[in-house]
Amino acid sequence: MAMMRGGLLAGIQALADPVQRRWLLGRVRNRWPVAPETSVPAYRNAIPAAEAPGRTELSDLTPAKPTTVLLTLPGGDALRVVPGKPDGLVDRHWNDPATTKAFHGFAWTAQDTDGTALATLWPAWLDRYGAGGHPAQAWNADVVAERSLALLDMIRRHGLPGPRDRTLAALTGHAHALLASFAETSATAMALTRRAQALIRLGLELAMPATAEFGFTALLAESERLMLPSGVANVDSTHYHLRLCQELADAWLAAIRHDRPQAAPLEAVLRRAMAVVPPLTLPGGLPFIGDVVEDLPVGWLKGLLRNAPMDQGWTGRLPANERARLGELRDDCLLADLEALRADGWLRLDLGPWSGLWHSAIGGWPAFDGHGHQDAGSCELHFGGVPVFVDPGGGRTGAINGGRLSRHAAAHGGLQLNGRDPYPLDHPDYSEAFRREIVGTAPSLRAEFDGASFTFGKLGGGNGLREGSRRWHFLGDGFGIDEMLNGTGRALVTRRFLTPLTVRREDPQTVRLEGGGQRFRLIADQPVSISDGCRWNGFGVTEPLHIIEISGRFNLPWRGSLRVVACQDPT
Repeated sequence: MAMMRGGLLAGIQALADPVQRRWLLGRVRNRWPVAPETSVPAYRNAIPAAEAPGRTELSDLTPAKPTTVLLTLPGGDALRVVPGKPDGLVDRHWNDPATTKAFHGFAWTAQDTDGTALATLWPAWLDRYGAGGHPAQAWNADVVAERSLALLDMIRRHGLPGPRDRTLAALTGHAHALLASFAETSATAMALTRRAQALIRLGLELAMPATAEFGFTALLAESERLMLPSGVANVDSTHYHLRLCQELADAWLAAIRHDRPQAAPLEAVLRRAMAVVPPLTLPGGLPFIGDVVEDLPVGWLKGLLRNAPMDQGWTGRLPANERARLGELRDDCLLADLEALRADGWLRLDLGPWSGLWHSAIGGWPAFDGHGHQDAGSCELHFGGVPVFVDPGGGRTGAINGGRLSRHAAAHGGLQLNGRDPYPLDHPDYSEAFRREIVGTAPSLRAEFDGASFTFGKLGGGNGLREGSRRWHFLGDGFGIDEMLNGTGRALVTRRFLTPLTVRREDPQTVRLEGGGQRFRLIADQPVSISDGCRWNGFGVTEPLHIIEISGRFNLPWRGSLRVVACQDPT
């Protein structure tokens, strides 16, 4: 009965999606061929049997002088950890799934500088959840991977929390659970790379050679499956690409420590991934285009950015010799062929004081198992290192990280028609012929002699739209945007800009932006509205943004134009 209800619900949801409804009706009429079945990577047919740990040299944790520790969880929830007195902390329940995930994934260990909190909470957590149990999220494979990595990093720095035998048995159970998860057909490549990273670390530290070997094989296979020709991960997210770099770097360093032959192929893949990071990073920092990894503390991966200080976040916790080795590799990696990156959906441009990063989903379809957002014709622009127009970031887990709201067009800069998201939701069953029918001419980014262009065919909500374009023309300290929509009918055209600068209206069609020592005017061709928004930085942390919106109903064909000019007057 439950299966019937599940099937009925799936059918109702499919009919609610106009694109999927069109696909299903076309399939009934034999209009669309079935997409070829994707084959399971060969390595997943050779998952090793669960093995017992060998001899381990891990030392025991000796907590420092007992002190009360205050840990902050996503959303501002605090845990007051009194040494030796868990006092029901592990039994707490949170309304937001992001907080639950961060707690059971042990993201809080990033704040535990001497192991005091771990020494108190770990035995209590083992008693409550060591054999499984509620909440089920505590033993979700992705949470198991996060917890394994957090524990192993703490053990390496401070020692093994007690009781020793139970801890070793629990870590072995984590490895077995992760091995079993590779039999799941629904797991994404991005999830599998994280699980593989955890298997490598567990297998090496617990002397389980078959487990470590499988982890290396899985990480190399899934990384190659994820990475496009330029080296960027096909997940439509800058922050998730950076996390892939961290996974590869962590596994590479572990392979070197344990004198494993996989160090060489891992370094080759790591170099490809790291070479993309500099062009993705603007002078004012890494744009959060697409999902942010919501269960990592804010700034945790900053040390992976070229020329950034490495004594922060994850890199700051590495031993000095490993930090130096990774820093040398990081600063040696720079993608020379920006055209390859553009072909993979990312355009980096530097013109005078302006630096910009544009993204467009390949073929007009965000990756089915990726982390992309609905932001057609948007970009992040920095002026002399000051972020002027930005992406809002956000993550799919929990309202405190934006959740679904952060993924929709209404939360982003860019172009929107009739209040609809511009891109269709992909499905692995769709054929290429069907995909072309839905999006028409695939979106394309181009570098121009004085700026950039974004051209496209159909967008969601534009039933009469045949083609359109947005062109950015930079001149000195300002730029203009020229827009064109070619088609028939009438449409509500909405254009948005998100800025961390202060914004005030000067007249119905002009607003003034000020901050970071810079002042600009945005001059529109229609009345402008201003509202408050926020940037979701992950881990439940937000910062305020202002949303500038220009909206109106027009007959197609339609042309529009906007200008951003530097202000010379001080007020």
